[in-house]
Amino acid sequence: MIFVGLLTLIGATLRFTNLNWDLGGMLHPDEAFIVKGAQTIRFFSHMFPGFHDYNGFSIYLLRATAALVATLTGHTAWLTTPEGMTLVGRFISASLATFSIPLVYAVGSIFVGPTVGLIAAFGITFTPLLIQLAHFYTTDTILVFLLLLELHMIALYWYTRRLRFIACMAGAAGLALATKNTAYFFLPLPLMAIMLSKGSAQKKLTPLLIFAGFGIGMFFVGSPYSFLDIGNYISRSREIAEIVNGTILYEWSAQFQHTTPLFWFENLIAALGPLAIIGPIGIATIFSHRSFWHRSNRNFPLILVSFWTIGFSIFLAFTYLKFIRYDAPLVPVYALLTAILLASLWKSFPGKILVAAVLLVHTIWGIMFFHVYLTPHTSVVASDWIASHVPPHATILLESWNGIINFDRPALQVNNYALIPINFYLSESPDKSTVIADALAKSNYIIIESPKVRNTIRRMGAGFQKTDEFYRDLDSGKLGFTKVATFTSYPQLGPLTINDEQAEETWTVFDHPVVSIYQKTSRSTGN
Repeated sequence: MIFVGLLTLIGATLRFTNLNWDLGGMLHPDEAFIVKGAQTIRFFSHMFPGFHDYNGFSIYLLRATAALVATLTGHTAWLTTPEGMTLVGRFISASLATFSIPLVYAVGSIFVGPTVGLIAAFGITFTPLLIQLAHFYTTDTILVFLLLLELHMIALYWYTRRLRFIACMAGAAGLALATKNTAYFFLPLPLMAIMLSKGSAQKKLTPLLIFAGFGIGMFFVGSPYSFLDIGNYISRSREIAEIVNGTILYEWSAQFQHTTPLFWFENLIAALGPLAIIGPIGIATIFSHRSFWHRSNRNFPLILVSFWTIGFSIFLAFTYLKFIRYDAPLVPVYALLTAILLASLWKSFPGKILVAAVLLVHTIWGIMFFHVYLTPHTSVVASDWIASHVPPHATILLESWNGIINFDRPALQVNNYALIPINFYLSESPDKSTVIADALAKSNYIIIESPKVRNTIRRMGAGFQKTDEFYRDLDSGKLGFTKVATFTSYPQLGPLTINDEQAEETWTVFDHPVVSIYQKTSRSTGN
């Protein structure tokens, strides 16, 4: 337990450090969306946040916690301002991400044993994705914590058959559903644990009724308007499902056009490090041992989780939207499966060397990513540079859908810049070419606030040749602009630096985007 406590302390340090990383910039749109919804809530006179994109639990949790913090501190800004409420939300995320460390230890210990639990806890302590998500208030850290709670209750019920664990399991499942519809994918885990337990169908009826009753009840408590406004809830859920599978396309999802499961896997490695590779190998190792199947009743929770992990991984790989944070529920199970494999390798001396190497690489990758929160945000540094080097009233060309720099900051607002936003995602047309040409003629500076639009245009290829040419001509100087400043904050440890800007845009664009500034130095030599 000493080692678990130490890992929890290290994990807390990695998760709580610099929660105000954007200095109130509100750069994560999903986080800003939840905060805006929470600000509309008034217990119990006005409980509907006005949308069903996320279910109510994360919104109510934020509102209630912000009210408590405001009461305890005597500072109403925690409740009344977006900046204050955002910090409260990030504190919740960091707290749940920290509590998940001893919880994954408990899950690993009861599934297999304390050694596996300890290695799994080590794994999630240093996983970059969980460090990043702890610094946002989105639904992901809540889902991971509740999934772990479900897994713990599933194992306890399987080994004891005590109904109180069904009630706890149902409570976690209900709150997960009240958080986000992703939790519907979690339901096979508890349902299969009940249905495949020993006993007649009649004996399984009571656990199923308890699970259904408690689960639906907690779902209602955590998100009442998913029931009270069920027509719109179902309608919006269908629309979101069509967005996820690519039936409905938006400009903010354009980056996933022409991507394959390989794109998902490449980003999984960036977010999970060695866990992304060793976790699936751990499943194969488990399934290949005959002794494991001979003790199938004892090992059932692990078998169940392994099959679920395969199914959920395939879904994420083949779905259209491949945002990295959607992979968060995989992290604890990949860590668990990795721990099982590493624990088996520990028995030999060469195995010990290999295990030590894997854990060292994983630790280094986590610490390198943590470096992002030890340095000023690139948008803040860029803002200071702009305020000092770009003269007042200058005309600046910007990319729509790439708002990283807050030009409403006092230091920039006072300079009264003329901003020309261009939507480069629009299909090629003479009108688009004319708009870009006119903007280039008027602009003194071009600011590329992150590579996300450029990278998306290049990936889409056909139909965007002229737009791609714009970016190539900008870098070559053919447009008459010269790059005068670049601001980066890559994962780093001493001299070792990893350029991760080619990863899926949400991995970098919020907390460590590359900002490039170009100044007009001559007339365009383009067509």
